[in-house]
Amino acid sequence: MKSVVDLKMVVFSLILMVMNATLSHSSDIPGNVSEDNYDYFASPECLKEPLLAQYGGGMIRGTKSVNGTVFPQKVGLKDRLYYVFSAWVQVSEGSENIITAAFKYSSGVTKEAGKVVARHGCWSFLKGGIVANFTTSADIIFLPKNPQGEIWVANVSLRPFTEEQWRSHQEERISKVRKRRIRLKVTDAKDNAKTVGGAKVRFNQVKQHFPFGCSMTKNIVNNQAYQTWFSSRFSVTTFRNEMKWYDNEPIQGQESYANPDYMVNFAQTHGISIRGHNVFWEDPRYQPYWVYGLNPNQLAAATDKRINSVMSRYRGKLISWDVVNENLHFRFFEDKLGNIEFPGIHFAKACQLDGGATLFMNEYNTVEDGRDPASLPQNYINKLRQIQGMPIWLTEVDVKPNPNQVQYFEQILREGFAHPAVQGIVMWAGPAVDRYDITLADDKFCNTPAGDLVDKLLKEWRSEVPELKTDDNGLLGVSLFHGEYQVTVVHPTTNSSTNLSIDISDKLPANESFHIHI
Repeated sequence: MKSVVDLKMVVFSLILMVMNATLSHSSDIPGNVSEDNYDYFASPECLKEPLLAQYGGGMIRGTKSVNGTVFPQKVGLKDRLYYVFSAWVQVSEGSENIITAAFKYSSGVTKEAGKVVARHGCWSFLKGGIVANFTTSADIIFLPKNPQGEIWVANVSLRPFTEEQWRSHQEERISKVRKRRIRLKVTDAKDNAKTVGGAKVRFNQVKQHFPFGCSMTKNIVNNQAYQTWFSSRFSVTTFRNEMKWYDNEPIQGQESYANPDYMVNFAQTHGISIRGHNVFWEDPRYQPYWVYGLNPNQLAAATDKRINSVMSRYRGKLISWDVVNENLHFRFFEDKLGNIEFPGIHFAKACQLDGGATLFMNEYNTVEDGRDPASLPQNYINKLRQIQGMPIWLTEVDVKPNPNQVQYFEQILREGFAHPAVQGIVMWAGPAVDRYDITLADDKFCNTPAGDLVDKLLKEWRSEVPELKTDDNGLLGVSLFHGEYQVTVVHPTTNSSTNLSIDISDKLPANESFHIHI
């Protein structure tokens, strides 16, 4: 079992491996980053020749190819440092083999750093890392799932980061990917050539573009305190159970949509976007009880009725659908129907039923977990290639109860917001009445420490700009979070004012200029 401390490294490094490999950021050059920055590069492709070692190898002296399971250099690890590890790996024979990189401490304890599917005839990129819980020396070892053949390793890299360096990198990335710098030019309304220096400018952000939200349950129905707590904070939601098949049709032929209808209406009234979760769930434990007794023909008819029912009912009201949930870990419908094309068929059907919504493959353990062989990054990449074109969201973010729960929760949320591949975050959390692992509010809807953290981040990730003034040339530059703004400009002598609505997004060119007449 991994200790809870390992979650820090999971957040810091392994989540980046999965997301970047999925997006195939092959244009990035490994090692082409500043000394304190995390190198986002990851390659999902098996290459003819290995690329350069990240960070010039970091702590590793020399980057030549070696054969065998033990890398010929002992490394020293320091307590409380985050270590990013990478290597290019190939096997000498066979079609492929799963290779695990691990650190064997002087005490004999072994800690996994990452895995990759290695092949013969090309080089696969293994990326991961560890957190050192104490100062020790260690050997880097490579463990094959299949013991036959040799392991070839090239261009190994090990790079330590402090907590401060990690946070600094996050802040730099947030400024780059979640903000835009704009310029205002203020001129006289009667004489366009005359600039207005000293004009007072106020920015009021009325909407944030990045979707940041929380799951919701039927406990919100007719609960004013819950509704006020939720609508004052979040811009997107996922219903915990209320759109699942077992909740909508507990008895065959008797559909019930009263709760999700109410919840959809509430969300729409308050401008909250909704993710549809889910049309089908592949886990055999979570089916309507009557489904288990159906033969393949009956099940095929039932699944067709199900997708038509739920998606037609909410067509145009949701931003996305989790069409086939947890398909990497389970295959209930494929096995029951004897048809491995079940996911592809229903993704195509979903596209026909609600073409305006984004279709998602929703999975757990997408952050690599050594206890879960299905969570190998390459498995996610292969599955995504089958159903291409989907963005990446963190859809069910939570942390199991432990003494450092809030700290780890903050690290996950900050890393997700900083990562350029992530297009939205939904926390699998809520008020005490919902009984989540992470409780954001107590029975009276007052914040818990986790709730205080969420409110802090909501405030931090909005632009709260003090009143500014244009310079002598009537110019003003400012960096703003993506969102919609009301801009008020006041003339310095006449006190006349004008208002302007502007939309700041990643599609806006840097230093875009807005001309205001006053």
